[in-house]
Amino acid sequence: MKLHRSFFATAVVLALTWVSPTLAQQQTAPIDAEIPSNWTSRWNSKTSLLIAQPQSGASSALFLGLRPEGEVLNAARIETFIQGVIGTGVELTRETPLRDGAIYQFAAANGAPRAKAMVKRRDGTTALAVLITSDRGLSDEAALRMVGNAVRSIAPRSSLARDGAALKKASGSRDARLFVGVKFRPASMPAGGSGVTRYNLLLLPDGTAYSGVPPKGELRPSRASLETHAQRRVGNWRQSDQTIQVQWPQRTGPFANETYKIGQNSLELRGTKLSEVACPPGAVRLSGEYQATTSQSVGPGIGVPVQAGIYSSRAMRFTNDGRIYTASQSAVSGRTSGSSGAGTANSGENGRYRWQNCRLELEYAGQRSAHTAFFWPGEGRNLLVIDGRTFTRR
Repeated sequence: MKLHRSFFATAVVLALTWVSPTLAQQQTAPIDAEIPSNWTSRWNSKTSLLIAQPQSGASSALFLGLRPEGEVLNAARIETFIQGVIGTGVELTRETPLRDGAIYQFAAANGAPRAKAMVKRRDGTTALAVLITSDRGLSDEAALRMVGNAVRSIAPRSSLARDGAALKKASGSRDARLFVGVKFRPASMPAGGSGVTRYNLLLLPDGTAYSGVPPKGELRPSRASLETHAQRRVGNWRQSDQTIQVQWPQRTGPFANETYKIGQNSLELRGTKLSEVACPPGAVRLSGEYQATTSQSVGPGIGVPVQAGIYSSRAMRFTNDGRIYTASQSAVSGRTSGSSGAGTANSGENGRYRWQNCRLELEYAGQRSAHTAFFWPGEGRNLLVIDGRTFTRR
């Protein structure tokens, strides 16, 4: 059974529901997504959707996109979209809430075609996948699986190819690429405690590598500025097949040269995965409180007769209108064989913030400062990293 309107003519219909009624323009898609191997895809620049269809015909179509977090993508909005595509009414037959999104299932008034849709919120955006099909050979389970795989795979197009083939030095972009990862360290002597090893790798298009995050949120740093900031962290990188070779002139021994395997928007170093950080170009607004705490104890031991503990906490409360309140607390305690003591200090201040493209600008009492800030990949908005320090959403 054929659809009421050809999917190859959906560009104009889509424009009626998503943007102004203008013919679509073809260009390279700015997103990557997983589609069946025997399907072809094209980018609709006016609707900002990737449209995929089987090579054998127009019995199905898959619409994929990334939307700003503030844009409403609910059942009613998706239902209107589907009706515009097929030219007839549809009915919501099932809605399944997810922790970070929802699954919607629709059926046309006459029983065909069917539609499956899924939205997932992550990293300041919402991924959308809508499958409309009149293929009776495609089961509901297979259709849902296709939509789920697609929506989970949607990501901004990266010079890291999904097949791990290339990390290109794109002359059209001067932005650096930041990858982060962690490795849990088991308890060992003489330190006597477990911990976490952080990995940060910054790659510049000119072949400069930097073992850290860009200072002050600068995504277009020069090699000279990085060397001024921390010369020992600066190195060189080049691509070889499916790996990235990094040479660190300031290091010696086995750590002077590192080989990273290229994955899907990620790199891997000796079994540790480093995921690429997303830096949305638009302004990001936050709502909620984030907190980071650190604690450390020393002694007593040989040459250290005092047992001391140091604790610090910093909480940051953001509001959608650009305001921020910061509260800090620190405490120190000490004890010897004959006495003990402790002290605390608290402070707080109100200010303003502006966050765009991983650059967080803070202003307190007329004093401004710039910081590198991003959400930890794969954790939604739960983990906020500012200048390398991790804040957890409360």
